[in-house]
Amino acid sequence: MEVFLATTPFVFGLYYEYSACFAAVLLLGLLLYLIAIDRSLEVRVGATSAALLALLAGYLVTPLWAVDSGMALLGFFKFLPAALFWQLLMQLGPEEREKLLLTVPVSGAVMTLLSFPTRWIPALTPYFYASGRLGGFFQYSNTFALFLLLGIIVLAFQKRRRAFCLAGILVLLFGIFATGSRTVFVLTVLAFLWICLARKRLRLPLLIMLLAGVTGALLFVAVTGKTDTIGRFLTISLESSTLLGRLLYYRDVLPVILTHPFGLGYMGYYYAQGGFQTGVYVTKFVHNELLQFAVDVGWIPALLLACALLQRLFSKRTPTMQRMLVFAICAHAMLDFDLQFLAVFFVLLLALEPEEGRAFTRAYKRRSRLLPIAPAGALAVACLYCGAALFAGYLGQDALASRLYPGYTPSQLVLLAGARTPREGEARANAILRRNESVALVWDAKALVCATQGDFETMVQYKRQALACARYALPEYLDYFQLLRRAAEACERQGDAARAALCRQRMLEIPDLLDEVRAITSPLAWKIQDQPELTLPEEYQEELARIGRQAPDSE
Repeated sequence: MEVFLATTPFVFGLYYEYSACFAAVLLLGLLLYLIAIDRSLEVRVGATSAALLALLAGYLVTPLWAVDSGMALLGFFKFLPAALFWQLLMQLGPEEREKLLLTVPVSGAVMTLLSFPTRWIPALTPYFYASGRLGGFFQYSNTFALFLLLGIIVLAFQKRRRAFCLAGILVLLFGIFATGSRTVFVLTVLAFLWICLARKRLRLPLLIMLLAGVTGALLFVAVTGKTDTIGRFLTISLESSTLLGRLLYYRDVLPVILTHPFGLGYMGYYYAQGGFQTGVYVTKFVHNELLQFAVDVGWIPALLLACALLQRLFSKRTPTMQRMLVFAICAHAMLDFDLQFLAVFFVLLLALEPEEGRAFTRAYKRRSRLLPIAPAGALAVACLYCGAALFAGYLGQDALASRLYPGYTPSQLVLLAGARTPREGEARANAILRRNESVALVWDAKALVCATQGDFETMVQYKRQALACARYALPEYLDYFQLLRRAAEACERQGDAARAALCRQRMLEIPDLLDEVRAITSPLAWKIQDQPELTLPEEYQEELARIGRQAPDSE
């Protein structure tokens, strides 16, 4: 278990679905091994167990009504390792779980020491840095910074090897500064103050470390003038584009959650956001894990998970270290998508203490120990198969991925974009539409096929569907304009003046479509970095003005 937990952060923190599938196989093997050794299986029914069971059940049934039924099923495989890890923790004692927690700072320090020097290795820099910010093996600065902070909290409460723990804290603190994560910096300051109150012997060295880090960052900014990396925390503001962008996500997704109490399915938010967003953004996750689970699988699992976390956070029996771990993860997860990295989810489960709840023990005699092998083996085979298909997609082998798992929409979209003939494009578009009607590219492909066949009326219908799925994508409106112009010219060549006039009339309606989008745009959308572009280029406006002047004559 220690080796497994120590290595998971190095595998992108188990962010990708294929890595979760392979992790589930390993956890199933560990669970069977413990059953064979102990000849028993202990199950404790409590708030956390109920929340995890509800999450898995939700991801398993949402494909029936999900935005994308093929992708929705992957949510089950993505979070299956969390439930299996929780079941494994029930078989371990407090001392064994404490050893597991010690892997967090060790992994964090090693990742920092290995990844930071890649700043000076151009071939490796893109894998560990993004916009000059250290992302480590997680390849995402914010969650990597949170993981390092969790390591600091664990080390601060170790009662032995004080000098070793302080050295580890120094390395982890340096890594946090290198990530440039502003939210984690604020949490780090709060954590240091909390630790100083709880661990008086560490008060002076921790304060010196924090002050030295802040001073170093200030000097770095003063000398270089750069505030996008180490000195990024100096730009903390309630008016920052990053924070306002997250508020825009929440503002847009809350009505969707209220009207969809059973969720949109895994990745449903990602594909459907173009139809309900009120600003310019493209994000896989809503950057708030409670809202993410609510929009994925509905109110019930999200509320159960919230209750389990609050119960542990405010329970008088919760030790200070575990309380700090839960607080840090929950506080940061309200502004990011940390639990999508299963390495962080595992640490959260370690802090939730599986000893609570009613215990049930299933004893296995020598022959009956073989009983769990069949269901576990079947589940492992399903995970391996799914993981192989998703890994092929990760490697860019989209044809293989789509053959192994036809419901994998990212690979299907790549193949659609590369279709060589209209017939192939239409067939692929129809296959995707049977699972997902929220992708603009699919409707674009069908509109293009209709345009090549001269069916301009249906082309308009499909293109309007594409606009509804991506209403802030100005290129979609420009493409619609070009299709209508070519359709009008084709109708004129055929001597069909009425259809040509209708196509031009549709062209004149495009500014009105943009005005409708402008009317529903949130004020927050104009305060973030990526602002809406809802005005046609000048040459398009000139052509529309010319069409408008000619329209009365044509009548």
